[in-house]
Amino acid sequence: MKSSKKMFVLTEAVLAVMVAITAIGMLWGQNEEKKGKVSVIVNDSDADRWAAFKYGLRMAAQDEEIALFIVNMGEGLTAEEEKEAFKATSDSLIEIFRKELGNDKLDVKIEKLKDEKVASMITLSEQNRRMQEMMKMYGMGNMGGMDMGGESTLILNANHPLVKFVVENKENENVSIICKQLYDLAMLAHKPLNPEEMTAFVQRSNEVMMLLTK
Repeated sequence: MKSSKKMFVLTEAVLAVMVAITAIGMLWGQNEEKKGKVSVIVNDSDADRWAAFKYGLRMAAQDEEIALFIVNMGEGLTAEEEKEAFKATSDSLIEIFRKELGNDKLDVKIEKLKDEKVASMITLSEQNRRMQEMMKMYGMGNMGGMDMGGESTLILNANHPLVKFVVENKENENVSIICKQLYDLAMLAHKPLNPEEMTAFVQRSNEVMMLLTK
């Protein structure tokens, strides 16, 4: 792993030198009649490691009175690499939540929701949704603890900081609390928790607040 990382850094350094030589050569090699605009493509140009390089280019462009444009190509993954990375993240989150919630049959899906403020949500099957509507119609909406079983799906927002924390810090002591709180908060949007579940939820909420005081 270390060898591969060193090779990657060395390759980037060589490419940077080649780009610098080519760009500066273009800047200084043009005669008076052909001066104009020059664009330099730099991979992840916003990174700190390119600061001196960009400064040198700008100074050379200024001396030669040439308009310089630095194009940032970013360090983005290919579509296939992004797909594989997302699948690995999803599989890991599903495993973690099933373990922490003590339910190896829990239906969990990972999505990139547009609203980054939403960490988790529960979706119900059509049958379950109709049952809840019927219970509300007959004044039974306050009956907590109704087991939704496999008829509900826990949706986790891959863009939310808490979800990212869970997958990036699997061994952290707070992961269990986060998983259970995210599940209960999502469930509360559909039904009251039963007394036992509510007691556990309140206790965890107090633990979360205690963490804020540390």
